[in-house]
Amino acid sequence: MVTKMEYISSKNIVLLICDTLKLLERSLMEHGERTAYIVYKMLEAEGSYELFEMADFAFLAMIHDMGAYKTEDIDDMIQFETKNYMAHSIYGYLFLKYLSPLNKESKVLLYHHLNCEDYQENDYPLLPIASYIYLADRLDIYHKSLGDSFQFDMLKKHEGTRYTSKALFLLEKAMEKTPIIEKLNDKSFRRELDELFDFIMFNNEDKKKYLDMLMQCKGLKNDKTVMETLICSCIAEEMGKKMHLTGEEMANLYYGVLTHDIGMLAIPKEIMDLDRQLTPEETSIIRKHIEIEEKILKVRLKESVAQIAATHHERADGSGYPKGLKDKAMNDPQRILQLADSVTAMLSIRPYRGPMDKSAILKSLADELKAGHFNRRVVAIFTDNYDAIMDKVLLKSEHLIEMNQKLEVQYQNAISHLKG
Repeated sequence: MVTKMEYISSKNIVLLICDTLKLLERSLMEHGERTAYIVYKMLEAEGSYELFEMADFAFLAMIHDMGAYKTEDIDDMIQFETKNYMAHSIYGYLFLKYLSPLNKESKVLLYHHLNCEDYQENDYPLLPIASYIYLADRLDIYHKSLGDSFQFDMLKKHEGTRYTSKALFLLEKAMEKTPIIEKLNDKSFRRELDELFDFIMFNNEDKKKYLDMLMQCKGLKNDKTVMETLICSCIAEEMGKKMHLTGEEMANLYYGVLTHDIGMLAIPKEIMDLDRQLTPEETSIIRKHIEIEEKILKVRLKESVAQIAATHHERADGSGYPKGLKDKAMNDPQRILQLADSVTAMLSIRPYRGPMDKSAILKSLADELKAGHFNRRVVAIFTDNYDAIMDKVLLKSEHLIEMNQKLEVQYQNAISHLKG
């Protein structure tokens, strides 16, 4: 789908990724934010980095535990941060290597728990950054666990074994210059970190890759959400072309599709996996995903995009939610996403049924159209072009499956090697 990347700033891409990971587990992402701030102050104390470089490394530090969302019991952060840390280090490394623009930087996540006595002949150029993240990570973990009883000497005693002398020197220097612990406690560090991210600079190609990475982040909780987002995106893109949307409308639709279900990450898994009819209370909980994502998107993306995402459960006759909008109050990108999202659900496996075939999907759409739920033109164009659209869906799905299988195979091989 053709996109105009000036519709979203580099900073808001970073913050949108952060918002998405917070929906998965807020405390882990907040740990990432604090670690990022500490690393920023260490780099500032070193004095050899430009602001945009410090912003890049702070972002890397912020997502340093990304692999834990997939591999760990994230309710027990102390356990996987201090004992069983290699699984999430390996997965985070592979995730960045294959599914993000951070290919060269990905090994930082692999090494961010590596004791300096194990460096040996390692010549990875960003190893110092990994060592800074390791120390910053420990500072936050120890301080959160011990509170006022934490002393810097608890870290200093491991100089030359766990932590490099340079990392400890920079941290001590940074703490002398800035009341880091105090700022972490009163959360005033967030303002400084936010200002630093003003200096994040992604080119258009990288912006597109980071948005694809955002889609992959949704899969850290549930693999099928990535495939469903891809399918929905592909259907919407082809429909947009068939309906001759303008470049601006296509861009709005792209962002709307990519972000339209991030609110679902906040819905409890036990409700999502139910294989029976939902109770009114459970239905109400699921419907809150619109409110959750709209609150996030309206400050990260322009209003027209947030509206597309927030209206994907509206219906032409006013029977949808959350606002009961009717067809005349909506535009073509909104109408397209409503249909694309519904068709994606039909194509997907649910606890109570398998994927629907072509005849079942077209019959369901005909019934929905008869009931007045969808725009007549949108349904007609999709129905007339069903096979061509599904061919494109299949092609893109095969590529995604291949990439994720490569990641999973390498992850399992690495874990087996560790156990062996």
